[in-house]
Amino acid sequence: MRALEVALGSGRAFSSFGAGLRTYGPVRVVQVGLRCDLETLDERITSRFHSWLDEGLLEEVESLARTPGGLSRTARQAVGYRELLRHVEQGAPLESA
Repeated sequence: MRALEVALGSGRAFSSFGAGLRTYGPVRVVQVGLRCDLETLDERITSRFHSWLDEGLLEEVESLARTPGGLSRTARQAVGYRELLRHVEQGAPLESA
């Protein structure tokens, strides 16, 4: 998605942005994967989302949606924003977010 967005936005092939897209240097970041059963993960996601709502995420999304020019395509895909924009702009039930 990001490569397509960059190519369309710039009018250039994504591969034209440098050799780093074909070869990768040494990585200084350790990547770790954790396993969690889906039920626990679902509960944690729901809890986190409700915390965001309690902290004002819905009001933030409503305010940004009213901003002249609105949100960029990238911002509209951010976790939480995407779900709440369906509620704010299309009237989807908040519970479905």
